[in-house]
Amino acid sequence: ILFVIVAVVYAVETPDRNKNNQNRIGAVFNGAVSDRGWNGKNYEGLLNACNEVGTILITEERVAVGREEETAAVHRLIENDCTIIFLTDFDYTDKIPDIIKANPNINFYAVAGSDFKSKNLTYYAARSYEARYISGILAGYSSNSGKAGYISEYDNNASKTEINAFVTGFRKVNHSAELHVIYKKDESDENRKLVDKLAAKGCDCISSDGECSEIMDEAEKLNLYTIGCYEDRTSIYDKNLVNICCDLTELYRCILSDCIIESDYENHLLFDNCIYVGMKDGIFLMTSYGKAVSKEAVMVAEREIAGLENSYTVFSGNIRDTNGLYRCLKGENIPDNLLLKGIDWYARGVLVDE
Repeated sequence: ILFVIVAVVYAVETPDRNKNNQNRIGAVFNGAVSDRGWNGKNYEGLLNACNEVGTILITEERVAVGREEETAAVHRLIENDCTIIFLTDFDYTDKIPDIIKANPNINFYAVAGSDFKSKNLTYYAARSYEARYISGILAGYSSNSGKAGYISEYDNNASKTEINAFVTGFRKVNHSAELHVIYKKDESDENRKLVDKLAAKGCDCISSDGECSEIMDEAEKLNLYTIGCYEDRTSIYDKNLVNICCDLTELYRCILSDCIIESDYENHLLFDNCIYVGMKDGIFLMTSYGKAVSKEAVMVAEREIAGLENSYTVFSGNIRDTNGLYRCLKGENIPDNLLLKGIDWYARGVLVDE
């Protein structure tokens, strides 16, 4: 998923922010930093940002979620004089709250998704759902069947938020549109078969929040529109509409600049020591449009992007869930504190494959 979310730590006693050459950044990843998905893209963005602000990056790869594994990885980074440590998995923070509290001079950055709070922890999130909303609009203009498919690797509230944003954009164009969602249960779920399953339901546009080369290969073979993730594929696939691809270098540059260099860091805090950024903050979340996107779709998408850049919110007005319950009313919007934690319900039009 691209609901790319990171947490910034504001330590009780921070290192000297003007001595960049003395700062060493540590990062813990649950997979290989060489992969083409979540781990690789976050590593690439963080490394670029570290190079720009003049810090050294030290990584711990393939660290499974678990107290013993995480504790050992964090201790190794502390022993390597890291003053800032990123925990890049959604579930890392809850396993080692005492380790974070026991090291108040370390700035921990952790992927949001936990209710744990500490004086040296501030959650930081990118509003990747904004890009999902725009991609849903593009799907709405492209789909002939009014049915789109969504393959997700993450069965959590952050993923539900992005799914709801997609269907909101989709149904903005076609009020009766359906979004069929399949969660990958494990690696045995073959991407090609999942695409075939969605195509059999009548879906003529397929979106994914994980590494999606196989998904897009199969979709192209079946002449389906696609919305990719992590990198630009519009020059590779004729029916690729757009790709969700957060500018992670810019995201990490903002974090590290605030944490290492003298800045107005505290002025960016929104609530509960959380920072939440999106298109209005200059963090762009999508690639360019594919050649299959119509001029009308581009015009509408650009109008909506302009709105998002001027504080328009995706989740506003009358929004009902799949049970018909109103989750938001006219004149209201879903507040940031709920969006940051993730929505635990599905909007109308979402059909989850069980």
